[in-house]
Amino acid sequence: MNAAGRGSDHAIPVLAMPASIRIWQKVRWPLLILVVLSLLVVVGVMTHQVLVSKSIERQIEEAGNQESAAQVLLLVNLNTRLKEMAADYPDRLNAQTAYAWNAILLAQIFGPRDTYLSEAKAALQAIDKDNSALGYAARIGKCAVNSQWKEGAALLEKAQPLFDGEPRLHLAKAWIRLGEDGPDAAIAELNAMRQKFGDYLPPLYTLISIGLQHRDMSLVAQGSTELLLHSSSNLYGSLTSILVRLPEWQNESLAPDEQRTFEDFGAGITEKIQGTPEQIQHLGIFVRSRIELLSGNHESAANGFQQILGNPSLNAHVWYGRAMYMLKGPKAALEAVANAEGDAADILGLRAQSYLDLHRIADAEAVFAQMERSETPPTSRLRWLMAVRKGDAAGAVQHMPSALTAEQIPALLEMHALLSQAGDADAIQHLAEQLQALSPDCAAAMIAFHRPVAKNAYDLVRLDDTCAAALGIRHMSNAFSPDMLARMGSLVASDWPTDPRIAVDRAMVLWKSINIDAALAMLNSIAVLQADAIPLRSAMASLYLRMGRYNDVLALIDAAAPPALLHHRIAALDAQKDLKARNDAIQQIANDETHRTHPATAYWLLQQKLDSGDYNAVLEQVEPLLADAGLWTVELADIKAKALNATGKRGDADRFLTATARRLIASSGLTASWEVQKHLIRLNLRRGGAFVFKAVAVTQDLYKMGVKDPELAYSYGIAFLRQGNEGGSLRFFREAIALDPTFVPPYEVLNNQGQLNETHLEALKKVRPDIEIVLPAGT
Repeated sequence: MNAAGRGSDHAIPVLAMPASIRIWQKVRWPLLILVVLSLLVVVGVMTHQVLVSKSIERQIEEAGNQESAAQVLLLVNLNTRLKEMAADYPDRLNAQTAYAWNAILLAQIFGPRDTYLSEAKAALQAIDKDNSALGYAARIGKCAVNSQWKEGAALLEKAQPLFDGEPRLHLAKAWIRLGEDGPDAAIAELNAMRQKFGDYLPPLYTLISIGLQHRDMSLVAQGSTELLLHSSSNLYGSLTSILVRLPEWQNESLAPDEQRTFEDFGAGITEKIQGTPEQIQHLGIFVRSRIELLSGNHESAANGFQQILGNPSLNAHVWYGRAMYMLKGPKAALEAVANAEGDAADILGLRAQSYLDLHRIADAEAVFAQMERSETPPTSRLRWLMAVRKGDAAGAVQHMPSALTAEQIPALLEMHALLSQAGDADAIQHLAEQLQALSPDCAAAMIAFHRPVAKNAYDLVRLDDTCAAALGIRHMSNAFSPDMLARMGSLVASDWPTDPRIAVDRAMVLWKSINIDAALAMLNSIAVLQADAIPLRSAMASLYLRMGRYNDVLALIDAAAPPALLHHRIAALDAQKDLKARNDAIQQIANDETHRTHPATAYWLLQQKLDSGDYNAVLEQVEPLLADAGLWTVELADIKAKALNATGKRGDADRFLTATARRLIASSGLTASWEVQKHLIRLNLRRGGAFVFKAVAVTQDLYKMGVKDPELAYSYGIAFLRQGNEGGSLRFFREAIALDPTFVPPYEVLNNQGQLNETHLEALKKVRPDIEIVLPAGT
């Protein structure tokens, strides 16, 4: 008790403690807890910051790995994720830099630039402070997209010694080289970094892009091959790999299995490009449209190309023009590329092709000059086509392409007519051999046309071969009935609906079918094309002459035309019996030294001498011309034979015409040979008497060879009539009209015989309203 009392007695009373101690005793534990909690908060914040930093770094690292793989959709999705990360961490420079670099990368390889760069504006501003490897790459890339080449080069000079192992820095360097030094420098840099950083694939996109912009398909092939080696599912690699394998439009022919491969790929493109960047969508549309053009789906192809006309790297303008060329013809192609800028070889080539297809030589020559000035001279194929359309036989032979396509068949037929006009048998044989691969039947018909047996040539003109049908219409139309010609004309029109020279042949078919208005409308549709090609205008003039439309000939060919055309003008004046105008025109070309040696000039000068009875001068002057007159030999031979006949050398005249007819078969064809033999028949019919038997003999020989010709049938009828066999002659006059309802002489003879009926007369009034025939009373 005493101890307890002592303890109690000595304890310090609470009220006696200092106030500070009393306060400490109250707050010490709460303060300790606060300190601990504060430390925990600091540690937590620091830990969070470390975790966030690591998370951002991890995401940036993952983004880098995905970027290296260069899969299109991965890169696009990556842009979305990095944009969100940059928005979540606006104060994290590495997050801003990663997003900025991705935006720059997509802007450079896919575009459009504004789509990616405008959304990354804040990040692009923030990276100016970043001196990391990626920061320098992004800053240099920013200079590249803004075309600040010198600034980019200066940054590169600082960064490369520090971060030479960063592939993105080298990619940015390639962009600077592209803008500052051109594609070759950029390609060298890209190839070097491909050797150094083989697993980093985005440079291949830039390599392909350069190839597309500069039409270097070897670069595109290189890039697409490497992309597909790393990943067979790479969309950009697949699209560009197909693109480089597609044939050019002038040689659109493939093996069936290869064509099916392309068509199968094209069918799935629309689905594959959904959700991809605009450049990939444009590329997909471009490849799909190229495949559609190849497959003959021209309208869909044209619509596809039209969608992407604003993309300069894909050359969509020229391909849109090509699609319109295939769909609607050369006039539509010219309209399609009318607003295309620059002197690109493809655009100029399409314009030249289109003008030549419209037979507008002066316009085509102007484009040729433009091509020469832009150091992209016309191809040999275009030079060949120019020579054909100008009527330059030697130039056509010189520039004839070694590889021909089906689209060139109309021009090949024109070349055949040109070579026949020139009388070049060897070149014709070579042309037929070249044609063999495109149309064996047509090649065989062409060869047969230059052999003696008419039936062989006729039999090879088939309704299942457009080329052979066109050849038959142009050179052997007299052998076929109007109904047969109409079927042949429909076949030709279906394959070549816009070809002007083919249209002249179609007009002739319509005219022989007594469809006069349609024939004239067809010729008018050619006239509005403003074609100035001599062979085309010559063909039109020949048809107008045949139709008896002499004023149309005079309107088509003015007095300043070259001799090959003036020949038709003079013939029209001659047919109108306007001898003064005819002689003035002959004198005009005779006074022109450049025209004096042309066979057409010589023909009319000799005709004047023949009319005046100066036969010895005719014989003296015509002989040197006959050796190389080509098809003009037909007319010159007639003049020489008439002069020989007038000087009493009838046997010489007959033998000369017979030999000439035989000689012309190989060089100018069966029709030329038959024309000379018809000169012989007419010459003997005019002689009369016993010479009619000579005319009959020649006619019989031609009939035995299978020749079908309205004038030949008419001549046979005249021979029968001269021999007093009026009944026998009727058969041949009617045969002549059946072969050619537009051939006038048999109508006149039938009318004299009282055998012309209303049906005949109605047909004649349609085709030759200028000829008046009155039926005898009671007919």
